[in-house]
Amino acid sequence: MDVGEEAQNASAEFLRWHHQLGHLSPKKVKILAKIGVLPKRLADCQVPICTSCLFGKATRQPWRSKTRRSNNSNAIPLTKPGQCISVDQLESSTPGLVAQMRGTPMKQRYKGAAIFIDQYSGLSYVHLQKTLSGEETVAAKEAFERYARSHGVQVMHYHADNGRFVDNKWQKSCADNGQ
Repeated sequence: MDVGEEAQNASAEFLRWHHQLGHLSPKKVKILAKIGVLPKRLADCQVPICTSCLFGKATRQPWRSKTRRSNNSNAIPLTKPGQCISVDQLESSTPGLVAQMRGTPMKQRYKGAAIFIDQYSGLSYVHLQKTLSGEETVAAKEAFERYARSHGVQVMHYHADNGRFVDNKWQKSCADNGQ
């Protein structure tokens, strides 16, 4: 075996130890080799390039930047939970099973969810839905409000995109509750 092959084998072994030790830094692998924990020949071999480590260190830089927007001075500062709740719907491409303890399994599946997030506290609440209809969305809203009331929180305002939330049933429910 010539010197080139020997150096190549040492580098390959160095890389194997690097992987086995959870991508330990090359400096620390060399220290372990010097103190005799790893084979001594690894202390002086050329450090190979670990593509996984390179990929992990890579960061994507924007090629152009947007100008920073100034803070909205019209925004009302939040002072308590329930003051502003963001809500959105999620539609699942793979329907999920409806949990049940006994009996014949149901053919109905969960097809989506309504997600509620309190902007003050960061609390999130997910309500699974069999359909994304207006009735079930309002039922999810009522379930969230029951949950909030059980913790002493009154929902004052909802923040939502257009989607299901421009539906008359949602609008009426919000208007009836002064939200």
